[in-house]
Amino acid sequence: MTKEEAQVRCDELNKETIIIPIDNIIIQDSFKNTQPSLDKIQEKLEYYKKYNRFDKRIVINKDNVLQDGYINYLICKILNIKTNKVVVE
Repeated sequence: MTKEEAQVRCDELNKETIIIPIDNIIIQDSFKNTQPSLDKIQEKLEYYKKYNRFDKRIVINKDNVLQDGYINYLICKILNIKTNKVVVE
């Protein structure tokens, strides 16, 4: 991990987080209309299975609209994960 990557990770860990039901997250059409790479989904799924957490948190705004982390959201749905800790920006 580079110094810059470590700083990004530290910044992320210091943001406000809440535990939210995955079904309460609102998905924008811009995410719904994209087809994530199967390789990327597999990579993130393997990371989750190995470390029992995501490589980065799902990010929502104050209205529960997804801002970042669509693939992690999809993995929650695939694995039937009901709640998750998310960053609120």
